[in-house]
Parts: sequence; C-alpha cells; structure tokens
Amino acid sequence: MSKFISSFRPKKILVALLLAGSSPSVWAYAITPELELKGFVAQDYVHTNRNPYATSGTLDNGSFDFREAGLNLNWQVTPKLRFNTQLLAREEGEMTANGLSLDLALLDYNFLQTQSQNGGVRLGRVKTPYGFYNDSRDLPSARPGIFLPSIYFDNIRSLMLSTDGINLYDTLELEQGSLSFDAYYGHRQLDDKTLEYKYLSQDYNSVDFKQLDKAGLKIQFEPTSIQGLSLAYSLLNIESSITPAPATLNGFTVNKFELQTIHHLVSVQYRFDNVFLTAEGMRARNHVKSSFTPNIEMVPEYLDAEGYYLQAEWAISPEVSTLVRYEEYTPYLDSRYKSGSNYSSNSYNLAVRWNLSPSWMVQAQYAKHEGNADLPSYPGLGKITDFGKSWDLFALQISYQLN
Repeated sequence: MSKFISSFRPKKILVALLLAGSSPSVWAYAITPELELKGFVAQDYVHTNRNPYATSGTLDNGSFDFREAGLNLNWQVTPKLRFNTQLLAREEGEMTANGLSLDLALLDYNFLQTQSQNGGVRLGRVKTPYGFYNDSRDLPSARPGIFLPSIYFDNIRSLMLSTDGINLYDTLELEQGSLSFDAYYGHRQLDDKTLEYKYLSQDYNSVDFKQLDKAGLKIQFEPTSIQGLSLAYSLLNIESSITPAPATLNGFTVNKFELQTIHHLVSVQYRFDNVFLTAEGMRARNHVKSSFTPNIEMVPEYLDAEGYYLQAEWAISPEVSTLVRYEEYTPYLDSRYKSGSNYSSNSYNLAVRWNLSPSWMVQAQYAKHEGNADLPSYPGLGKITDFGKSWDLFALQISYQLN
C-alpha cells in the first residue's frame, strides 16, 4: 500500500481524498440530496511469459505497476439539468505515466422526459458511445474481466473514452421495443504519446498527434418480442495530422501526415437467467496521406483492420461470477503485412470475479495468446527484439468502490 500511495504523491489533493480509506464517507459523500461524491481505487498484478505487457517487469516476477483511482462528482442541479465530472489517476506499466487526467466534465440537459421518450443534450467532455463497454470502461466493476477485448484499444484509452464537444441522445419506447440513439461531434486533445505508439510503434522527435477531430453515433435496439436481446451499431470517425509540421521521421522531413480512421462496430448481447452471451465485431479503415522532402508524395494508403470476440458470462451466485472469451484482432488485412507474429492475434480468456462485499471486489484473469498484434506499445518495447508468438498472461485485481 505504501508503494501505491507514493506513486501518486505529486497529486496531493486526489490522494488525500481517495486513499484515506479508513472512512467510508470519503468514498460516497452526499453533500446534499442533489450533490454526490464517489470514488474508486484498484490495484493490479500482471505476470506474462515470453512477451512483456505494458512494461518489461511483467516478464520477471510480475509487476504491480498497474493501478488507478478515480473521483466522481455528480450534481443534479435541477430535475432536467445535471453536472458530472471525474478525475482519474492511472498507471499502466510504462504505457501511461502517473498523473491526473480529466475523464469527464459535462452538462447534461435532459429536456425531453415523457413516458415514451427520454432525450437531451450533453456538452463538455462527454463519454464516447461505442459498443457495449466503452462508456463504462472507467469503472473496474463494469468491465468484463480485468482487461477489455482488444477491439476497445486500451492503449489509446483516453482517446476512446471521451470527446470534447456535444452529444445528442434520445430513447424511444416503441411497441416493437426500446430504440436508443446517440450522436456526438467534437475534438480530443491528447497529452501523451499513445497514438504515436499505436500507429508509428515509437515516439519520433517532433511527431505529435495532439488535436483530433471525432464524430460518430451509436444505435441500440432491444425488441419486446425477444426479452434479453440487445442489438447495436456504432460508428467512430477520427481525423488528425502530425503537429508541428514539418517534422522529422526516419531522417526525412515530413511536410504532411494525415490520418483518418473509421470504425464500424456491430454488437449483439443476449441475457437469460444468470447468463450473458455477447459478441461484437469491428471493421476499421485507416486512411493515411503523407508527403516528404525531398519531393516524395506518397500515394494515399488504405489500411483495413478487423477484430471480434465471443464471450459468455455466468453469475454462479450473487457474489461469484465467471467469464470465458475468445477474441481475434488483425490490424492489417493487406497481404503485404502478412508476416511475423504481429500481423494478427487471438486469445482465449478465463476470468473469475468475487464480490467480497458491495464495495470490495477481487478479480483474476488468465489469457493464452497466439500472436502479439494486441500487445500494447510503450517506450521500452523497442528494446526487445525477440517476441514469442505464443504467450500467456495472468492478472489479479483488487478494487474498492461504493455501489
């Protein structure tokens, strides 16, 4: 615990609130009936063989350098107007540095409230509606297992989680079922190098994806004729260019480097009794346009990617549940890239969750991987030249939050 506390020492205010765990009121304090303060904290242990996961420390005796703590403020200003914000301190090996980040900061005006319709608008840093789990990925207890499926791109979590802009939402209760619609538009300012590591595999001098334009939507339908069935489609469009330009990349002067990525995600979930069956499939097109000096104009390149997973969850009892998942991810479908173990990956996952109390939770997850396309990039990864095609991961997590 002392190691955990010291790792967040620079952020004194959040640490004082989140790690004074001897008082439950710190975690959920109702200042007024309309104003509520909540928090959570999680500590992970991760061990791998053959390949490192986010830090080389996972290869040795395992690493405890995986932790997060969040503080959430929710204020129901009026019956139709709500303010919500969340601060996060997070460390994931060498992939993310210690520090505070603003996960959310939004005003939610729920101006349409009837028996058959519920709609409104959110402004600020809003959550990105994408699939079944993206808008709840910030809470350990809301994730399926310790790690999300690879199509949720944990190595660019900040970019995926939220958007600075506007979110329009509406839910219609129809005779045929419940139909919900979310649409958003805005930007995202990144304070780290996660996007460079994802698309360029390392941090090049002067190359920064800082300002990104984001737009998308999510449509979800739950038919009354089949209780427990949820169908959804998500669209995510991201556009960016390197700044400042010109920049240096592998000895060349980069005059232009533009990236557009469009994700299509289809989601199906069926719930019956204490069993959840989930399947999601993603297809993405990455469009890259670039030019270099001297006088090199690259032909626009389209790089397609795809991934999917099949998952079953079983609540054995109110306290204990288990999960099995199979997933595949291929970042480059082009035949030119069909070489090496990083071309594609698949994994079998088994997870167990034990709710010790309404607030305390312990999780364990084992994954057997074939290929390393879903292996997150980080600064020290480039020093490792011998990656194993087959590798295993074991993770253990303990978390606290007030439900």
